[in-house]
Amino acid sequence: MKKVLLIIVSLTIQVIGQTAFSESLILKSVILVENLVPILDNNSEIISKKTEYNIHCEFQSADTSDSNKIKDAENWKIHANGKPIKLEGIKWYKMKPKLVKLIGPFGGEDKLTVAFLNGETVLVDVNSATVGKTKWGFGTGKAIDLNVKRLTTQTALWAFDYNFKINILENNLTAPKGNIWFRSLSLSLSLISNGTIASDDKVRNGTQSSIELIANPLYFVGRLEYGGELSFGYQLETKMNEAEDKLFDIINKQIKLGLETEIPFTNYPIFKLHTKVPYARVAMPLTLSLNYLFEGDDDGNDTPARVDFKARYELAFSPYLIVHGEWHVSKFFDAPAGFDDTPSYYSIAFAQDLDVVKKTLGFLKFILGPEEEIRGNNFIFFRISNGRKAPAFEDINEKSIGFATYF
Repeated sequence: MKKVLLIIVSLTIQVIGQTAFSESLILKSVILVENLVPILDNNSEIISKKTEYNIHCEFQSADTSDSNKIKDAENWKIHANGKPIKLEGIKWYKMKPKLVKLIGPFGGEDKLTVAFLNGETVLVDVNSATVGKTKWGFGTGKAIDLNVKRLTTQTALWAFDYNFKINILENNLTAPKGNIWFRSLSLSLSLISNGTIASDDKVRNGTQSSIELIANPLYFVGRLEYGGELSFGYQLETKMNEAEDKLFDIINKQIKLGLETEIPFTNYPIFKLHTKVPYARVAMPLTLSLNYLFEGDDDGNDTPARVDFKARYELAFSPYLIVHGEWHVSKFFDAPAGFDDTPSYYSIAFAQDLDVVKKTLGFLKFILGPEEEIRGNNFIFFRISNGRKAPAFEDINEKSIGFATYF
């Protein structure tokens, strides 16, 4: 299967209403940011941490002469679903006059809007406050990820990649009060499927579908949050048969045991970059996964057990440049003589968020939805991939361009 993993959570604003206003002190971006705040005892020792939500605003232009206006709480109007929210504090610094932090009870609210003086009302982007709550993959927690690609080495070849996950049952357990490291544990029974369907056998045509019991712990390291996954399930693998009828046959049925973890601090450089640019989205850490597939069955014939190892890393420098790398290696046990029992695969993808061209190509909103839904959900990409990976383990070298969207 082809799984593009360019997880993007970016800042975006939607103009709700607009009135005449001066060129200065116009809100350029408004985002909800989640912070971990230590709770200290009488000896200044950390006994716990709490989650605090702030709204970070950036003006198109501002200077120190605007400080009194910016720090006056009466000049700010904040609503959630039309209901006003009282501002508890404002942080503003002379060194960065265009940036301001609003403090208040913003966590868990929907449709947050902010207005300053008589300026436009903007919808707060809450996507950046989902660190650790989303799974790795296109769409940052969406149920279905789709992309259409075309191989550059073929005159007419299109392929369709998909990846979806549906939780049949789910239960979230929060950490005990006062816990410093552990945050929550999600338990679910899920249907999962991913794969590639194409018009030519030069593409890895194949699918992997499973029903799995999954545990997702979330934990703190420093001020950042990371996730993991432990899964157990039953998986079916398919592969396109002869090109004449182009049907998918089941090639393997196996019990699967999986482990996945995000490596702490590997997202820190991009996380710091996003605070400077600003480019508000979740910086993804290096993620490692290990799956053990027990000896399976292929139409009555045993298939050897194997281990699949996968490493994924993403560097989202800006909406204009998102780089994603992926490396896979498998190890078959008791494989027949002459069989390559350690196939490997790699891919490098360069993507661009379509939000960067929405103003130039205004018709995109008629195709992809409102402006606030374009960013972080729709991308164009160029990908280079080479090697052999599950389920077909065919040796294929690909260069492709494509479009990805998520629901």
